[in-house]
Amino acid sequence: MFFLFVFFTGLIALTFGVGLLLWGYRNTGKCVGVARVFGYIVTIGAVLGLMCAVSKGFMYGKYHKGFKPMPPQAAAIQHQSQYAHAKWIRTQH
Repeated sequence: MFFLFVFFTGLIALTFGVGLLLWGYRNTGKCVGVARVFGYIVTIGAVLGLMCAVSKGFMYGKYHKGFKPMPPQAAAIQHQSQYAHAKWIRTQH
């Protein structure tokens, strides 16, 4: 759940940073340079944060403490039951 919060917050920050950059390049005036600088800072920070969040998400999903691979016998039984169910559905139509 926390991963989703961090990921979508990063996407919002990325959108905000790119929006600041686009606004800074399309307009002229006093604060345009400041908007560009903040746009670059926010965009780079959001990209780095998203990369960290995604890499940690993959690591957590792959090396979760409770993760135990399925034994080969159980995998074979699961495959057989799925095949039998599909065969039953085909015979009903």
